[in-house]
Amino acid sequence: MGYYLSKKKVRGRIYWYAQRNVWTPKGSRVAEQIYLGSADMILKAMKGGGTVSLKTYRFGRIAAILSAAEDLGLRCIVERTIDKRKGYGFEELMLLVPTGKFEHRTSKLDIVDWYSRSYLVHYFDLPNKISEETIYRMMDKTDYKVQEKIGEELAKRLTGFGISPSIIVVDTTNFATNIEHGEEIPQKGHSKEGKNEQNLIGFALAITPQNIPFIWNTYEGCKNDAKIFPDTVNAIVERLKKLRIKTEDIVLVFDRGNNSKKNVDLATIKMHVIGGLKRSQAKNLYDIPVIDMEFLYETSKENKIFGYKTRGMFFGREFTCVVTYNEASMLRQSREFEKQKRRIVEKLTGIDKSLERKGRGRKLSVTGALRKANDSIHKNFRSLVKMWVSAGKFYWKWNDEKEESIKKTFGKQVLFTDLHDWSAKETAITYNRKSLIESDFKMMRNSLVFSIPPMNHRKDGRIRSHVFLCLLGIFLYRYALWKTRHLGITEDKFLDALDEIQVSLMSDGKARRAHWVVNQMDATQASIFTALNMERFLPKDR
Repeated sequence: MGYYLSKKKVRGRIYWYAQRNVWTPKGSRVAEQIYLGSADMILKAMKGGGTVSLKTYRFGRIAAILSAAEDLGLRCIVERTIDKRKGYGFEELMLLVPTGKFEHRTSKLDIVDWYSRSYLVHYFDLPNKISEETIYRMMDKTDYKVQEKIGEELAKRLTGFGISPSIIVVDTTNFATNIEHGEEIPQKGHSKEGKNEQNLIGFALAITPQNIPFIWNTYEGCKNDAKIFPDTVNAIVERLKKLRIKTEDIVLVFDRGNNSKKNVDLATIKMHVIGGLKRSQAKNLYDIPVIDMEFLYETSKENKIFGYKTRGMFFGREFTCVVTYNEASMLRQSREFEKQKRRIVEKLTGIDKSLERKGRGRKLSVTGALRKANDSIHKNFRSLVKMWVSAGKFYWKWNDEKEESIKKTFGKQVLFTDLHDWSAKETAITYNRKSLIESDFKMMRNSLVFSIPPMNHRKDGRIRSHVFLCLLGIFLYRYALWKTRHLGITEDKFLDALDEIQVSLMSDGKARRAHWVVNQMDATQASIFTALNMERFLPKDR
């Protein structure tokens, strides 16, 4: 899109901008906004006098990352961690990737191109033009030991600001890659995106109650959740010890995919736990009717949560159990179930018709039909369909009794904890912090924000470094959000406000000097600008 004139009315005065928009997944967004001034200023400029805007830059997202990095002392941490002989401006190169990704850039080449045209070229002490290879050299030098040290030092800084990990939420995921022939990390496995034909990289993350990354690990894509859980727990314990935080005061929250007696024993020896139980592990508790539950709390989306507290024997010991019910989740799961049921019935009906088809061409065999039917049904639904071959014919039947049993679990969760004195409400709210870490995983999959995919690196070292740089961006972003929490604005409004904070390089026609000005801001933008002390990142006038 080309430029057009846009006006803003501030305290009764009209100010003019040259504005250009771009299309994004959320609709039209401002890509560039050049401050022109008032009508009088524009008229003076046309007559050869007054102040003229040389160029306008997006500033908000860049300054937010720089602000967090400055507060957390990232520059000093990197200088202590990296041998200075390894590269000039190393900490700035390290910030370049997460900052570029926050500005909607994906590939390293795209980030290099963006840097030469961004505001950072005026602030960083780097050449105006850098190469993709420069970034790769930085990544190679940011090895696993360097990443661990930086993560540990950042965690120390967080505790200094009062961000204490009294509750730690841990979860795992994996990401599909474009890597065909890698080293040890890219492996085939069960893709959580349904992309089993691609090589995967596994990823474990632990966060603080403020949703700031505390521990992360990149591992082989073939490993399942339960197998990687002990390594994650041990890493958490080791970091807590280095921070001089008593592990017995920590509550570890984890998903049901990590359940095993060995894993639960390991976690409860080190910390308190809150976990979830699978349907097969607590069938009698999932059968508890909603009418027997009491109201616990209401979510931010006005969903009412009900619960029932009891005790039970699991993993060889007694735990307090809380059964929760969320009607919104029940309705969502019901819709998804009916959608999957229709798809399965259509598939099986189609196979029936293909067996009955008459005419020329190779027909589907009965055993082939059975194999095709089995492959077309997700493993979670196979218990709902009985299929068999008899007298040379293929038969199938839907299990209505099993369906009713499954529907009784919709909207329900069964939690277990060794915190026997905690109320059902407190246990449920703490466990549901898992939604925070799920939002981080969603952010890592988003092609516009701190995305890990697409992954094309072949070597394990670069894969780990790439993931680390993405996590560093999330770390700094979450800290910036935490610092502006007192403003009471949502995350979406925070991001929208950052997009609107811009600066312009202005030229004074008479003095022939260039100076920087901050474009007109509304109240929200100004509050964020002040809270993050963004003014410190404006260079001195030329």
